[in-house]
Amino acid sequence: ACQILRGERRREKLAEGVMTSKAMLRLGEQLGVDLPITTAVYRILFEYSNAKDELSALFTRSIKEEF
Repeated sequence: ACQILRGERRREKLAEGVMTSKAMLRLGEQLGVDLPITTAVYRILFEYSNAKDELSALFTRSIKEEF
């Protein structure tokens, strides 16, 4: 995790849950469910988004009713 926060990319080993984030995002879209953490993880892993920026965006999201 620290390597990702520093901007380093390690693709030689696949961490558990990497492909799950892709499947969860797709399922959330099909069901119309907002999954901000899953979306951030997906963006970091597959769209090479900056981890610090994604984390900042999660913490500055507006508060809303979840259920």
